[in-house]
Amino acid sequence: MKPSLLSLSAAAFVAVAATALASSPSRAEIDYPWCSSTSIGQPGIPSCRYATLEQCQAFIFGLNGSCQRNPSIVWQEQQMRAPKRGAR
Repeated sequence: MKPSLLSLSAAAFVAVAATALASSPSRAEIDYPWCSSTSIGQPGIPSCRYATLEQCQAFIFGLNGSCQRNPSIVWQEQQMRAPKRGAR
């Protein structure tokens, strides 16, 4: 008995969907050290995608924005400097 075109199409769809869900992201997630905040895009939500302060400043030039250190990296640095509790 030959499989119908509909069952083959359904099987192909399931295979493609499973592959898409199981695949890894196309780019590595990087915590960049500098973030920009501007009134464009999503105001108030920092965009942390700059390796240097100069890159951030070049992006916000003329956009009425600001640059700040990535809060996630600042927190990580504070955790590394903090004394470990219970250490002797």
